[in-house]
Amino acid sequence: MNKALVAFASVVMLGTSIAPLSVAGASASTRHRFTAVGVGQGGARAAFPTTPTEYNPPVSPNLSGPTVKDFTETEQSGGRNFTIKQVGTFPGTNTQSTIPVKVIPVAFHFSDGVTIDPTATLPSCAGGGTALNRTLNSVIYKPVQTTSDGKRQWTEEFRRSEYFNFSKPGGTGQNNSVKLSPSVLPKITINVNGPSVAEACGRGGNVTINSLQNTIQTSVFASLGSKVKTTDFAMFLWGNIVMCQTASASTCGINGFHTAFERNGGTQTYGVTEFATDRRFHNTEDTSIASHEVAEWFDDPFGNNPTPTWGHIGQVTGCQSNYEPGDPLTGTLFTVGPSHVQDLAEFSWFYRVEPSLGRGGLYSLFGTFRSPSVPCS
Repeated sequence: MNKALVAFASVVMLGTSIAPLSVAGASASTRHRFTAVGVGQGGARAAFPTTPTEYNPPVSPNLSGPTVKDFTETEQSGGRNFTIKQVGTFPGTNTQSTIPVKVIPVAFHFSDGVTIDPTATLPSCAGGGTALNRTLNSVIYKPVQTTSDGKRQWTEEFRRSEYFNFSKPGGTGQNNSVKLSPSVLPKITINVNGPSVAEACGRGGNVTINSLQNTIQTSVFASLGSKVKTTDFAMFLWGNIVMCQTASASTCGINGFHTAFERNGGTQTYGVTEFATDRRFHNTEDTSIASHEVAEWFDDPFGNNPTPTWGHIGQVTGCQSNYEPGDPLTGTLFTVGPSHVQDLAEFSWFYRVEPSLGRGGLYSLFGTFRSPSVPCS
């Protein structure tokens, strides 16, 4: 196990057109309307898989213009060169950077009168507090003490761990640091034409991902205007809302995604993440989804970093050839401070670097992986 972190003291929408409501003034919530799919009489709970998934949307290959601060590197693996981009500055240099993150809370108001609001107090079975405040006070954004690497944020420590040959004492990047600086924007409310869903702890809901993604990239970002720049990372946060691939409840189980698209002459990166407290999944808890999505954006901000083929592991049943550090270890949870996070596959795992560049010669942040990925077919 990676000791540097151990001491860290819906209803599915139908395929109908989505008509956004008018956007109110800057101080008011932005409202959009969705149509819901039935999951049984009275919004009965659908059958969900044991392990949730984090979705990888297709990304345009022609992204350009101003975007989040990033660097480019090339790694050779299996006789091939792989050129990738990652957030921040090259870890082999003693540079420090701060990435602005705009956190946008999203509430969903269902036709049965239930509103699932990340700024509202959670029930006692969920531990109280709000999804928003608990996320902001988690290791995702708030530095906590590590065993030997000072106080670090989640992705900051992940980067230093996977490139430990650079960040170690005396290394060329021992002072390299990429921090996230969050600021919270006004809440957005989405109206859903359908009932919420009863869960083991409180209520939840389900929405289809394609319609939601389309609305975010068009009307929602339009309403945000200059509050979010393409040099910012936009993170949409909600509680206990699961996304579905189609109007069938059997396709539900997506908790988050990150992606990029062309906006205002630049490339906008953003992610969506559920703060999970409804207990519909056995291995998903509070900020574990955020730990997955924010780390994947950090190492693969545009969703198109190529890797040697890997798969049949974690949430991946087939083969993939992309740099998504959360997917091979979805559901492998650890407690850091007051919240939960998941283990993450490191650079050396994807590109089969031997020995590993990672801390302790490991291939994942908490040491679940002790050898590189294997070819997938």
